[in-house]
Amino acid sequence: MTRLFCTIILLATFALPAAADDAVDLDKWFRDGYAALYVENAWDRADEFAQYFADEIAYRSDDGLVTSDVDDFVVNSLEVWRDEGWVGSDVANLETRPLNATTVVFDIKWHDRNADGSTDSECGWYIADKIAGKWRLSQYIQTTCAD
Repeated sequence: MTRLFCTIILLATFALPAAADDAVDLDKWFRDGYAALYVENAWDRADEFAQYFADEIAYRSDDGLVTSDVDDFVVNSLEVWRDEGWVGSDVANLETRPLNATTVVFDIKWHDRNADGSTDSECGWYIADKIAGKWRLSQYIQTTCAD
């Protein structure tokens, strides 16, 4: 019984820091990689977005669940937003929650900046899956911002 207890303690001691490191690494991957592309002139780096996305992205719309590719989901959106006066977005808040070894949820609040000096906030959940050994964003669900 003592041996079993010691084994459990050892496993917990070594497993928990690894899980925490993964969450920190994933937070950094999202914040310093993907989210950083939105800070300024994102439309000039549209081709860089592809490295963060799965081949197919699922997202919720008024029509239900829609699937898209990165060009439609991000690149076309960047052009529309720029035409509407959007300048860039900063991360106002980010919570990274690994669900298991191959799925993580990023709960984000964006702080959007517009050419006219106005700002607004948008919130959503990005879901990333580990695909062929690399993390890829595969789903997006817009949420209501809780202020």
